[in-house]
Amino acid sequence: MVKRILLVAFALVAVVGLGAAVWLNLPVRRTDSLLDDVTSPASAGPVSEDRFAALAQTDPIAALQTSLAGYPQSGFTAEFRKRERMGGKLADEEIIRVAVRDDPYSVLMVWQHGGGAGQGTLYQKGQNGGKMKVWMFRKLIQDIDPQGFVPKQSARYTIEEFGIKQATQRTLRAWLAAKDAGDLKWEYGGRKMMTEAGGRECFVLKRVCPADQIDPFVTGGPAVEVTDKNRKDSFRTVTVYLDCETRLQIGTEQHRHDGELAASYWFRDVNTKPTFDADTFTTKSFR
Repeated sequence: MVKRILLVAFALVAVVGLGAAVWLNLPVRRTDSLLDDVTSPASAGPVSEDRFAALAQTDPIAALQTSLAGYPQSGFTAEFRKRERMGGKLADEEIIRVAVRDDPYSVLMVWQHGGGAGQGTLYQKGQNGGKMKVWMFRKLIQDIDPQGFVPKQSARYTIEEFGIKQATQRTLRAWLAAKDAGDLKWEYGGRKMMTEAGGRECFVLKRVCPADQIDPFVTGGPAVEVTDKNRKDSFRTVTVYLDCETRLQIGTEQHRHDGELAASYWFRDVNTKPTFDADTFTTKSFR
């Protein structure tokens, strides 16, 4: 009886929360993702291991472009680990099983640890009226606007731009803009074995921003002004980790001006040759 009452209460909370999302949601210009405008220039040929190592040490833009050019178009599966500071509070680590398909673009996330009420999300570009399906309390499945109020309270970036390729595009877009503005200040951190990446060896590239920053929730969305109210969520440095073997950007960390962590994102056990069955990108994968 108690369990039944709790489930009803949970359902009411979900409905009220979704109502607030509709009421408070502000329109954001939807994009086909401006990240898709970030591409790599045509390569003269394969980049050798030594050449890529040299680029990582001397030319981060070229290193990121090479990383992006080598991204497999088949999609991937991985264990995704993230920590994000929201409302000034650094959340506990979330461990998520993810699958990403490039064509048609689809994202499946199933939480293994953390995540609160939402234990799974499914987004397929061009499907379900543009909405994502959210598995709540391991009981309810709701359709939610991926750029609505609720997602913005639980993540710093939209699921519509999730993935290893998208992370590299976002990094490259920001670093190119900084270079054009004469503000690209960066450091090479060498090659390091990263426990956070499951022991993978990575090239470490760190950018120091000229001022505190917060990225828009969606690329091309309204710029976020950093004020005293949200400064605790801002970052001053961005460190990216390029896998020495695959060259993929498997890690990203953002730190505040005081050195405290603003956010971290890690892809572990990455499989770039996945096999997706007919049920992978359906709600059957929530179970």
